[in-house]
Amino acid sequence: MLGKIFKFIKGILIVLGVLFVIIMLIPLDDESETAVAETAAETVTEMKGEAAAGTIAGMTGVQADAAASGESAAGPDYSGSATAQMSPEEALALITHNYQHGSSASGGAGGGGSQAGNEAAAQGGSAAAQSYTWQGNPAYDFSAVTLQGEKFRLSEQAGKVVLLNLWATWCPPCVGEMPALQKLYEEYGTDGDVRIVLVNCGESKSTVQKFMSDNGYSMTMICDTDESISERFDVQSIPRTIVFDKNGKVQDDFAGAYGADQQYIEDKKLIEALR
Repeated sequence: MLGKIFKFIKGILIVLGVLFVIIMLIPLDDESETAVAETAAETVTEMKGEAAAGTIAGMTGVQADAAASGESAAGPDYSGSATAQMSPEEALALITHNYQHGSSASGGAGGGGSQAGNEAAAQGGSAAAQSYTWQGNPAYDFSAVTLQGEKFRLSEQAGKVVLLNLWATWCPPCVGEMPALQKLYEEYGTDGDVRIVLVNCGESKSTVQKFMSDNGYSMTMICDTDESISERFDVQSIPRTIVFDKNGKVQDDFAGAYGADQQYIEDKKLIEALR
């Protein structure tokens, strides 16, 4: 153990020498140079202290990261005995990484990423919303014209939570959950970040239109008369409810019905969790 500690300290001194040469060769303004020097000094001091106490070898990944650089658990994991045997090159990489990614708690020049994240959150996540891309299963992608005349394509719904319900008028459980779906549709509409879309399986447009009219329903409706959409999702039984997140990935796939009241509660809970 003592030999490892001496070897570790020797490595740290080598790192200091290499870091000093890099600082001298790379032109930095006064503020940046001071920040690099302070970060290196603090890192080495803390790591020396842990090595002298003989505790680095027994640390968890989180503890070792905290002792070495104050970096979060999501950063490089130098756990267990690997931390004690960190080479000078690895130590230098760790110091450089922390400086470039702003791991200091003061949130100085290197902390711009966190500041940008906070600003995005304060603006209602508008920056994050622009980053959504459809990453769903290509086999599930389909396009159709709704009964309302809208051209709908699943892969064009990036940035939206999509609840897709497959049903038929002859299916009592399907009909039983219609009030819940209508209520969700009225709450979320068609212009926000949630889409409630129903796909009727195998029936004619006139049959579906009559059902909608007789019951006062207005949900976005697609008539899968030739059942090509049903085949894409390998529908074996209905009702079937599939919920896609904002990147088009399936987050819930449920065959069956709870009844209108419970169905509304379950669907609403999942939708809100994904928004």
